[in-house]
Order: sequence, then C-alpha cells, then structure tokens
Amino acid sequence: MTSTAPYLEWAFIAAPVSPNTAFLRDDVIGAVVPEFGQSLQREMITAPLPGDAASGSAAVHRLLSLSIVFADISQDPAAVLYLLGARDVARDRLSIVFAEQSSLETAPAYLDGRLIVYNRHDADDARRRLRDLLGAYLRGDDVCNSLLHKRAAPIQVSYASSRRAERQTLSDWSLKAARKGGRRQFGVWAGDLALLSKDDRIDVIVNPENIFLDMARFHDTGISAIVRYLGAHWSKNNEESDDFIYRKLIERAPSQRPVDPGTAVLTPSGHLKARGVQAICHVAAVQPHQWGQAWTPGAGYEAVADVGKCVRNAFTKIDHAPLRIGLPKTVRLLLPIIGSGNGRAETAMVVPKLIMAATDYLMATPGSRIVGVFLGAYTEQDKRICSAALDQAPHLQRTAE
Repeated sequence: MTSTAPYLEWAFIAAPVSPNTAFLRDDVIGAVVPEFGQSLQREMITAPLPGDAASGSAAVHRLLSLSIVFADISQDPAAVLYLLGARDVARDRLSIVFAEQSSLETAPAYLDGRLIVYNRHDADDARRRLRDLLGAYLRGDDVCNSLLHKRAAPIQVSYASSRRAERQTLSDWSLKAARKGGRRQFGVWAGDLALLSKDDRIDVIVNPENIFLDMARFHDTGISAIVRYLGAHWSKNNEESDDFIYRKLIERAPSQRPVDPGTAVLTPSGHLKARGVQAICHVAAVQPHQWGQAWTPGAGYEAVADVGKCVRNAFTKIDHAPLRIGLPKTVRLLLPIIGSGNGRAETAMVVPKLIMAATDYLMATPGSRIVGVFLGAYTEQDKRICSAALDQAPHLQRTAE
C-alpha cells in the first residue's frame, strides 16, 4: 500500500513512564505504519510531568504541526488528553487514541470514532483497527474531525506559529550606548537556515547543543543538524561526507562530558565558509529532562536554567578566538532562540533573556569585536516575538526611518 501524501510526520504520545509504550510503538504502530510507505516520519513525545508548563507548551506547539498523532491514554490520561484537546481544537488532522481494555473507563465519548481498545497480550485486533483508520485517512475519508474540532470551528482558532517565516533580515535596532567607531546593530534573521548566503554577511553562527556536545544527525531537525550538514564536504553522489564540523567539535571539546551548562566551543565553519560563515560557536544549552535529582529516561531535553550564561560564554569565546579561526576584526553573528527547539522552552520567555544577556555583555565589553547580533526566527510567530522583544528591550533603540 502506498501513501497518497508525499510526506507525513507523525508522533506517539504517552505518559513519561508507561508499561505499554514499547508494545504500542513497536508491535502495533511500528508494525502497521511501514505498510503505508516510507513517507511517514516518526517521533516520540512525552506527556508533560505535573507542573511542567514549559514542556507542555512546547509539546502542544509541536503537535499542532504534525499530520498524524497516536496517543496512549491508559496511563496518566489527563496529561495526554490535555495535549490532544489543544490539537483537536486548533487542527483538522488525524489523532488516533489507544486505550488498554482494563482502563477503558478513562476514554471520553468524543474519542469514540478514533479509539482503539487494545489488549497488551494480543496486538492483532489493534493492528487491524489501525490499518482501517490510516487507510481511510490517506484515502481522504472524513475520519480526522473530532467532536471538539467540529464544535470549535465557529471560533476560528488560528495557529500561525508553525508556519515557516519567509526569508527576511530585519536590522532596525541598535544599542543605545554606541561603541567607539560605530553602532552595535541588533535584528532578526527570519527563515530557514539552509537558505543562508554570503549576502547575509553572517560571520559566526551560535549553535545550541546538548551538554554532551553530541551534534544532531544530518537529517534531524534543528540548528545543529543543519550546521553539521552544511558544514560538511560531501562526495559527488552526496552519500559520504567528512563530517568536518562534528570532528572539529570533538577535537576541541573538553575530554570530560557532560560539560557544564553554558560551555562554549569554537570551531571552523567547514563548507559553510562558502556562505560567508567563518566559525561556529557551539554552546551547551540543553540537558536531559530532570525529575527530582535524576534525569528521566526517554523524556528528551530541556533548556538549561541560565540561557544568559550561554550567550555570555559564546560572546566571550568569539571575542577571544584564536587567529587560526580567521575571524574578521568585526563580527556579525546569528543567535538562535536557545532552548526553544529540543529544549522545549517557551519562545516568549527565552527571547528577552537572550537580548538582555547580549546587551549587558556588549555594554560591559566596549572593545568587543561583535558589531551585529541577529536573532534566528524560524517561524512567523518567532519573528513577531523577536521583533516585539527588541522593541521592548531597555538598552536598544529603533534606528530605521
């Protein structure tokens, strides 16, 4: 069977600790989805732990952009249903819900048409029902509308934050305390980083990494994956690369890992030099999700507590770059919204902290080579948040006419 859609992203939601996760993910979903073609890309999303508002917000943000969501409500149904409810109200897309037979009383009536009741010791019925629902969805049958979405339709819920921003550079702000010899510029670099060119005049990219300094795989999402991919030199058939930036990062990183949050490591830019980028400043900005004193297995990453430290350390590392890196006397850098991707931090909470850390550093370091700081905004919502935060920053002023 072949999918009628060229590309569909799906995710599986479950409680942080559920005995059914492996069974559903591997024996049911994993056994059925490949029958519909390789266009379905999988992801695991953990329902937020109690009181974890930032993780909950980030999970909702991610779910709203996915084509298909599978969810298990057998464990901690309130947390999972919270995520599904937000998605159902805002998006007209398929959500398939699993409930173990013994916990069926937790399933709300409005899920009836998309509910798969399963027995953990017998996957055949669950697989059969899943094939029916997926097949109907890919044929275009009306199986994705939930009662919540139908009733919310008159409200006209809009969700623009997942829409990728069109390529644009806004450079309308500057530091009130001008540096000797010229002003320090602030702005927004909006769009897909893969579209970066020499015309953008970005000398350094700040690359948020985890505290293990393990870069994302080439085809993962996020800044790390794009930097790793574009910085590598590839063979003619595009199948082999020298993995240049990751090799340089491992060479120059501390031997003991994990590193302290905020640790910065500067490397050459590899093939990104063809796009005008001279160096990459990797900074440990996310760490494994923590519950109490221990990391939670399978729960993903969270932003480090002090994102301002990431900015300060990255700027310091750039200002003290060795000659072999080849940085110019003045530097314009791209500063992504640290921690808002895999770190699941709320963009509107992070951006003002990044701006404050950047402005404080530049005011305290009049001899800094950094003359331009551009916040990286991947979505239209990110761009609006960054622009508003720059307008409200106490040490910045508008410079555009």
